[in-house]
Amino acid sequence: MSPMMQTLRIVAWIMLRLPVGAANWLIDRAGDGVWLAAGRSRCAARSNMRHVLGPDAPERQVRRLARYAVRNALRNYYDLIRFATMSDAEFDRLVEVDEASLAPVRALADSGQGLLLVSAHWGVFDLLGHIMQRKGIRIMFLVAHFRPPEVAEYLTALRAARGAELVMIDEGIGALKRAMQALRTGRMVGLMPDRNIDRIGITVPFFGDDTVMGTGLAKLALRGHTPVVPGFCYRAGPNRYRFYFTAPIYPPTAGDEATRVTALTREVFGVIAQQIARYPDQWTLLQPVWPDAPCAPEPGVEPI
Repeated sequence: MSPMMQTLRIVAWIMLRLPVGAANWLIDRAGDGVWLAAGRSRCAARSNMRHVLGPDAPERQVRRLARYAVRNALRNYYDLIRFATMSDAEFDRLVEVDEASLAPVRALADSGQGLLLVSAHWGVFDLLGHIMQRKGIRIMFLVAHFRPPEVAEYLTALRAARGAELVMIDEGIGALKRAMQALRTGRMVGLMPDRNIDRIGITVPFFGDDTVMGTGLAKLALRGHTPVVPGFCYRAGPNRYRFYFTAPIYPPTAGDEATRVTALTREVFGVIAQQIARYPDQWTLLQPVWPDAPCAPEPGVEPI
């Protein structure tokens, strides 16, 4: 085990033995340190928040909420470690699921229908796989590789702690084939399309400004005739979490494939924007989303 992993495991061991309030206070201080030290991540957070809040928002408000987003990004790692080792009873006590919004999704799943769970890097997104497994819905998540590999492996194991299957989308056609197979067998496949580092895809309006988003989600839905079920988990208090679905989105049938891909992608990102706008500081994506950001990462270098 490398010194980095040894340090990470020691820090995790200590944090799990602190009261949640004390642990979150320490994490927020660490987040403030990242805000000061990680220039590209700070720049990306400010750029994204400026778009979310709009051109008329005071710069002080933009900076404050962007700093809180960095804090929440670090809190997410703490919660990932905590919930992966938590008993099911404690998990169910802390995470409130909107059963009314779950009911139509469960009905689709129980009928054998494959489903595409779409979310965003908003709220406590790492809990989505845990929640679905707790509700008896088998899920495969498409996730991206990140560095260093041993840390990625450690975090992947935590995300899969309750039985969710994680497939690296970087595997390309192999990952897509596995996703299609899962959908054909009536499983749920989850992904978060708001992160598009390669900037390959189509132009869509997002918070009033155009940017490029990937089309993989829409193509999967159209080829499998699969409903898209947007689901989100957010922080509702210092140690409370709420999960809900919005209305299922059914792939359009009119027009050629390009037209349908564009229409579905735009509709999905319209829903994602509505959720982010509820609590902008919980959008923890620390990579620039719009092309006008002055802080794109260097080739081969990715911000936290």
